[in-house]
Amino acid sequence: MTGCGPSQTEYDSIKRENESLKIEISNLKKEIEELRFGSSRLLAQGVKYFEDGKFELAKNTFETLLNKHPSSNEAKDAKTYIDRANLELKKLKELEASKREREEQEKKARIANATKRMSKKYDELEGITWYTDSSTHAFHTSFHLYFGQRKSDTPWLRLKIRYYADDWLFIDSFFVVADGQRFEKPLAKFERDHGSGSIWEWYDENVSVSDMAMIKAIIRSKKATIRFTGNQYHKDHVITAQEKKSLQNVIDAFEALGGKI
Repeated sequence: MTGCGPSQTEYDSIKRENESLKIEISNLKKEIEELRFGSSRLLAQGVKYFEDGKFELAKNTFETLLNKHPSSNEAKDAKTYIDRANLELKKLKELEASKREREEQEKKARIANATKRMSKKYDELEGITWYTDSSTHAFHTSFHLYFGQRKSDTPWLRLKIRYYADDWLFIDSFFVVADGQRFEKPLAKFERDHGSGSIWEWYDENVSVSDMAMIKAIIRSKKATIRFTGNQYHKDHVITAQEKKSLQNVIDAFEALGGKI
């Protein structure tokens, strides 16, 4: 009875071909490895990295050459280049350290310059330092910013709008027009107090994204006016050049101390 599978002769032939293919594949892998990691190729690649200023890559490539071909003619050049790469890396490290130190000094100077225009008040119980522009006064109508900071935490920015007069408005909303651009606050919570024949009503909240758009428009405007709207009447206040300068001063100090606008 004749079998269905290959004969022993055919099987042996296929086995020999398979072994031959394995050897051929192994040799091809070695050739590819040599092409990728041959001493001359590694040296050329390392030199290219070095000339391009990629000193860490150059160093790694030369070290690979030394590991794979320690006795090659290229190994000596690789050692020289490693020394040169280490020297360049050291220079870069020193430059980076110098840059960080310069940036730190510039940051300190920027903070000192920005905060010297600020009046500071420390709340010992809350552990908060409050910063207000030194030009801001309590006894008049004003539109200003201030911010608080706990130790080295990120500061937070607040908008305070004060109406100071002889008669109440009972303000419940306001809007600002800056060079024709209108910003509305239809529902605004105002606190109230009085003394010595005067009254004051004030709005005091954390600055929102829309608030910041309004504030920036005010700072760059030629003319900006806020209208306080009460139960029956309204009053207008033209935001002064000093108030605009004060807004920018506070923003500068706020950013210098790590605040994000």
